[in-house]
Parts: sequence; structure tokens; C-alpha cells
Amino acid sequence: MPACERSPGPFRFRENICSGQDFSCQDIDHTVLSGCRFELVDFSDALLEYCTFEACVFNACKLNGVLLKNCAFVNCTFPYSGFFAAEFHQCKMTGSSFAGASCAGVLIKGGDWSYTDLRELDFSRMRLSGVSFEGADLRECRFENGAYRSCRFDGAQLANASFQGSDLRDSTMRGVDISAVKLKAARIDLELAVTFAEATGAKFAP
Repeated sequence: MPACERSPGPFRFRENICSGQDFSCQDIDHTVLSGCRFELVDFSDALLEYCTFEACVFNACKLNGVLLKNCAFVNCTFPYSGFFAAEFHQCKMTGSSFAGASCAGVLIKGGDWSYTDLRELDFSRMRLSGVSFEGADLRECRFENGAYRSCRFDGAQLANASFQGSDLRDSTMRGVDISAVKLKAARIDLELAVTFAEATGAKFAP
């Protein structure tokens, strides 16, 4: 993370609507918020640990360089928010939507991203391991020229998603419509090859 003068908690938040406040460089931990709305709030370079946000809206918020450890954002939305160089370590993002967000340079280490809306985001050249994208909306996403090992894409929407030139070994894609998935030069293992053969009705000889 970029160096900044850290400002440890406490995290002061008393209203359901938080607008224009600056929480950059703060240490925020063990905070639980539900149904809250953040407008133009700056969380840049903040450290969030063991926080839970449920059904919250982060509208046009700055989360650039934020470090999130073991946090949960359940059914949250991030319209027009920025996550440049943000880091997610073992976070639970279930049901959240990143539609309209800017996620360039995001780093994801493990965690549960199932049933998230990540349409059209670019994860190219990333090295992801042990991330669950089960049931996620990944249409038009780019996972090119990277390594996505031991990831779960089961039941995900992958229309026009591209995994060209990527390493998908030990990952799963059960129940996926792969007819429009771009897989040119992707590295796959035997289990994934069988999954693709079964999905297309092709004959597969081990």
C-alpha cells in the first residue's frame, strides 16, 4: 500500500447516510453496518479488518489502495466507485454488484465472490488462487494471460468471457454454458477437459 499517515479508529459513523467524509488512511476494524449509504466518501489507503457491510450502497466512493482483510460486503453495490490498486484478502463479497465500478489493478487473495455482478471487468494477467466465483455474472469479463488456479466458476454466467492464454488447472466450471467462452491457448487439466467435452457433447478419450 502507498505510504500515508495512518489514523487508527475509532470509526465514527452515526447516520444511515454518510456523505463527503474522509476516512482515508484510517484503521477500521470490527465494524458492522447494515442498509447504509455512502456518498462520495473517501476510504483511500484505509485498512479495514473484520468489518461487515450488509446491503450498503457505496456511490462514487474512493477505495483506491484500500486494504480489506477478512471483511464481508454482502449484497452491497458500488456504482461509480474506484478500487484502483485495492487489495481483498479472504473477503466475502456474496451478492454484491460492481457494475459501473473501476477496478484496475485490484489484487484478490482467496475469498468468496459468489453471485457477484462483475460484468465487463478486466482481471487479465492476475494470479488468483482459491477464489470462488460460483454463480457470478462474469459476462464480457477478461481473464487473459493470467493464472486462475483452484478457482470455482461453477454455475457462473460466462457469455463472451475470455480466458485466452490463461492457466485454469485445478479450477472447475460445472454447469457453465461454455459455447461463447473464449479459451484459445488456455491450459486446462483432465477434469476441466472432461467438463468441456460433456458440455459440448463431444467425445472425449483420456
